[in-house]
Amino acid sequence: DETVANATWRGQYTVLSPTMLHVIINFTKGSNTLLGTGYWQFALPCAADSTFTNVLHGTVISTNASRRYVVNGLINPGSSTVSRIVTPSGTAVNNTVPFSWTDGEGVALSGIIYANTTSLAP
Repeated sequence: DETVANATWRGQYTVLSPTMLHVIINFTKGSNTLLGTGYWQFALPCAADSTFTNVLHGTVISTNASRRYVVNGLINPGSSTVSRIVTPSGTAVNNTVPFSWTDGEGVALSGIIYANTTSLAP
């Protein structure tokens, strides 16, 4: 039940080696964006290594500068999506966590992903 509408979304990656990527994901809520109540998921350019969970690190940024929260983006073994974004306590980020979102608030994630391939081309 999510609707991206006029949200700002940016994803980019850099191939570091035949098995590693550096990934950046930025999302900012727009005035017509409906966030829904489920886990937020973001697509990745390839499947992650199938032997362990990859983690992206990031921040949820509020329009109120005093409201910044550390978060992690979890990538299940072998998955090609960030399956959910969680706070340090393990609570999934959604339309009311870590706060009720308003326009202009967003999440930024980045990190190294070990890919489920040995043929990424730098």
